[in-house]
Amino acid sequence: MKRPRHLHELGSKPPSQAIGCKAVNLCWLIDRGFKVPRTHVVDWRAHARYLADDTALIGELRAELEDRLEADTAYAVRSSADLEDAEDCSFAGQFKT
Repeated sequence: MKRPRHLHELGSKPPSQAIGCKAVNLCWLIDRGFKVPRTHVVDWRAHARYLADDTALIGELRAELEDRLEADTAYAVRSSADLEDAEDCSFAGQFKT
């Protein structure tokens, strides 16, 4: 049985799985020719499993990352949630990544 994929590389069209608004907006920029670094996002199904303390999720995400990313290469990781941004201030990076 093939395990579900929770990690999605962004392109000009959003993946069929539910992703956050910031990821959808990045797809919009890619579609219009803006330079956006290669970006992977985790879908809402993974978030729901995390909140439910699904211990298998971390191993599945680790395996997906190992399949997609090259060893000995530096990557930027950013948490992204609308709770981090407000009209009068930004709290980017406050969540555990």
